[in-house]
Amino acid sequence: MSRPSRAPLHQPAALRVLAGLLVGSAPLCTHAQSGYSVMTPALGFTVPSAPPQPPADVSVAASSDTALAVSWTPPLDDGGTDLLAYKVSHSS
Repeated sequence: MSRPSRAPLHQPAALRVLAGLLVGSAPLCTHAQSGYSVMTPALGFTVPSAPPQPPADVSVAASSDTALAVSWTPPLDDGGTDLLAYKVSHSS
C-alpha cells in the first residue's frame, strides 16, 4: 500500500497591508485519504484590521404597551468591511 502524495508545504502567498486591511492571495487544495488535489490559482482575500465601531445616535421609544422602537445610524468607522447585521438584545 502506498502512502498518499503530499502537496508542497510552502506555497507562495502574497500579503500586504493596505489602508489598515490585510490584503493577500493564496492558492488552495483539498486533501483526502487518497492524496492532495492540484492547487487552485491564487485566491484573493481581505481581512479587516479592526472590528467596526458601535452604531451611533441610538434611540429607544415605546411604540405600544408591549413593544419598543429602536433606531440608530451606522458607525462612522466600519472597520474596513461592509456591515452584515446588527444585534439588538434586552434584559429585564
